[in-house]
Amino acid sequence: MTSLPLWTTFRVSQIVTNVPRRITRSVVEVHHPTQPLPRGVCTCRQFPTTGVVCTTSARYDRSMPERLHFTDSDEANALIASDPMALLVGFVLDQQVTVQKAFLGPLALKERLGSLDAGTLAAADLEPVFRTRPAIHRFPGAMAQRVHDLAMHVLEHYDGDAARVWTDASSAAELKAHLRALPGFGEMKIKALGAVLAKQFGVDAARDLVPWHPTLGDVDSPQALADYQAAKRVHKKEWAKAKV
Repeated sequence: MTSLPLWTTFRVSQIVTNVPRRITRSVVEVHHPTQPLPRGVCTCRQFPTTGVVCTTSARYDRSMPERLHFTDSDEANALIASDPMALLVGFVLDQQVTVQKAFLGPLALKERLGSLDAGTLAAADLEPVFRTRPAIHRFPGAMAQRVHDLAMHVLEHYDGDAARVWTDASSAAELKAHLRALPGFGEMKIKALGAVLAKQFGVDAARDLVPWHPTLGDVDSPQALADYQAAKRVHKKEWAKAKV
């Protein structure tokens, strides 16, 4: 890798494909190994030639969560917190399976494909990947197609940068329109992801999307997940009675 001038800003795709990312636009700073790291919200990784590559957050003024407590796997929880595409895939899979099963899906896909970026997901034949035991979802064919459609949408509308679904939105109405356009996203998922973005990631445009009832946005610990799932079961029973 060639040497680069100090404090040069590039697109991630122009440097490396495995730069740790935050929920932000795909901009990184490359620092000489002898220079001090920038202060503020950033994720950094040491490379032997160019020194430290840091992703920085130009949009938010506080750190992102280290993990989202949606599964029993610390690795899966860290992935969905740090990778916007993983978060979207998890929400797509959150249908007719437990929350834990749905949000383990992104990690399983990454382990089987080697990458979780939109280009990889769009190019892969996902159905056999989903069907390989243990299956990623109880409906592997349908969900493989949906994840493929999601990846295509992110490629076509956001140049493969899943975080732009919310970083490009300047208002709640615009964010809601972005989420509604995602394959597999109905009203309930819009509210749930809106709550996660508002409460866990500090996305201002998402605050007006937060519903009155508990959502995954309230889950900040394993116990909170158990409480959320218990409350959800009660809510479903009451809703079913109201329909009779």
